[in-house]
Amino acid sequence: MDGDDYEEKQGHEYVEKALLRLEVQAFILVGLCLQIILIIFGFRRKFIVRSWIRVLVWSAYLGANWMATVALGNLGKYEEYGKVDCGIYKDEYDYICDRYIKFVEGNKKLSLLWSPFLLLHLAGPDTISAYSLEDNDLWSRTFFMFIANVGGVFYLFAITLSSMVTFREYISVPIFISGIIKYGERVYVLWSSSTDRFKESLLSNPDPFPDLVKITKQDMEKKLEGEEIDIEREAVKDESHQIFEAFFLFKSFANLFSGLIIDDNELLISNKIFSGKLAEDAFNLVAIELGIMYDVLYTKAIVAYSRLGIFLRCISFFCSSFSLILFPLYIQFGYFSLVDTLITFSLLAVAFLLEILAVVELYSTDWATLIRLIKKKKAQPISVFGNRKRWSKVMGQFNLLSCCFKEESAKYMRVQNFFFIGKRLTIHLNLSWEDVSVDLQKMIFKELSEKIDKYKLHDDHFCDTHLLEKILHQRGDYVLQERYNFEEFNWCINKVELDHSLLLWHIATDLCYYEDFDKHEGTDNNFHQTSKFGKCLSDYMLYLLVACPYMMPKGNGELRFRKTCVMVRRFIQSSKASSTSIQRAEDCKILLEDNIDNIKSEDMSVLVEGCKLAKQLQLLQSEDGWNEEKKWKMITEVWV
Repeated sequence: MDGDDYEEKQGHEYVEKALLRLEVQAFILVGLCLQIILIIFGFRRKFIVRSWIRVLVWSAYLGANWMATVALGNLGKYEEYGKVDCGIYKDEYDYICDRYIKFVEGNKKLSLLWSPFLLLHLAGPDTISAYSLEDNDLWSRTFFMFIANVGGVFYLFAITLSSMVTFREYISVPIFISGIIKYGERVYVLWSSSTDRFKESLLSNPDPFPDLVKITKQDMEKKLEGEEIDIEREAVKDESHQIFEAFFLFKSFANLFSGLIIDDNELLISNKIFSGKLAEDAFNLVAIELGIMYDVLYTKAIVAYSRLGIFLRCISFFCSSFSLILFPLYIQFGYFSLVDTLITFSLLAVAFLLEILAVVELYSTDWATLIRLIKKKKAQPISVFGNRKRWSKVMGQFNLLSCCFKEESAKYMRVQNFFFIGKRLTIHLNLSWEDVSVDLQKMIFKELSEKIDKYKLHDDHFCDTHLLEKILHQRGDYVLQERYNFEEFNWCINKVELDHSLLLWHIATDLCYYEDFDKHEGTDNNFHQTSKFGKCLSDYMLYLLVACPYMMPKGNGELRFRKTCVMVRRFIQSSKASSTSIQRAEDCKILLEDNIDNIKSEDMSVLVEGCKLAKQLQLLQSEDGWNEEKKWKMITEVWV
């Protein structure tokens, strides 16, 4: 081969491999940043409901897997170039060949070092193993990717280590072991949290908890009777006591998450747990229980708090620490550039930091508190990160009239027609959040307690299921009939579907609110206090219907909502309504007038019926002598 041709060929291959190394560096750095995002924000979506964190975590969750997979594939290309024999070329070109060989050998060392870290990235942090329940049901796809990726890394190890026999080359073996452990844990967690497997585990062994967290019915019965078990008596009223109760409640009600039923004994025990509690304590207890459900379905808690899981974490921690300590002995600037060295050190440091955070989290969660309660009788919860926040204490608000009164620009209308963005954008732009006050918690808890008292007999046993079904199917008719002796409102509650009733009561509540708001402009403190709960609950229920339809019974709610919006916008165009609060009160007065009947009604629209109900509610003041406080008390109780 001519020297010039050889130099051109080697130069071309050198540039190609240099670009490939640059591409791998970019993917690894971006993937590392996404891992850090998941570590920081992965568990925070449990108590932060804003859209930005959902988008951030979702993007990082998908992007981290994709970055690691592509980078791992590119590392495999480092092995495409075999040995280069420099003896057949002239002496003056030996330095070119030596430089190229040195570069290729450096790439092989990088593939050996970086590929195990990509397994750790594919495993993800302990705080998020799945973004949605569908990820759990697709565990078989993750298992196939686990086999393929581990096999690919093992292949890289086999062909690379066969030509490298020094001890320094084996520094990545501990990281490889740690990657297999954590990736395997993720596959197992996804499998165990899948719908079919979770239900099967409840049928075969009605205790979905790890072996370190076992609570029996006998333990809870003894505790309720005041007998001392594995928990100190002074912990009865503190947070640790609630954690113990929450774990038992989740264990009892886990059947409901899988479509199964619970027996009367567990129902009786759960009633004893809630009886006598303050509303704020009851809500906090439910928040802890829902947090446990989140950990089971979306994190690696099932593995982390088992004996096998703790043993595997000890091995993983030792492997990461060992590699980080030995890394300075491995640095050879003849093979690695400063950038490659810094990237490798960053990978090692983040892997070690993950292990440290896993240990800290392992010791400071509700799961760890329960283990200390059961095993060591230590009742004080420990949180390294300060006071633990378990839920957002806010509820979503979506208002139909506000959504329709907002002006829609031509640019916005064009975006609406672009695939699925229109609906999501509408929800996002009109969504707000309202704090759940203690007074509202008290009102909701009081209503639920009254229903339980009607269901429970005097001998602390529960009556037949037919009465229970009747109580659960009450949609405000109990309030109207039993407390206020009203029969004229049955047409908008019992004789229509739930979504139909919800929409027309929402419209009526809004119309009444803005008409009364106009009367109390500037001096609306008392009015605001009495009507706020009803307005917030009305907007919250519409938020569930529009933004979370999977939480509502199946029906035509979305279609009714859209048809009603069409009719409201038609009214806006005819009356040139305004979006400001003061002007909206005037527009609501127009809706309450008789001329609303002249507007052509859409099929399945409930605007006319909502206006009819609003008039009926306002007549309670003018004809029946009610004051506004009593009227809004009734409206709020209906919504509760």
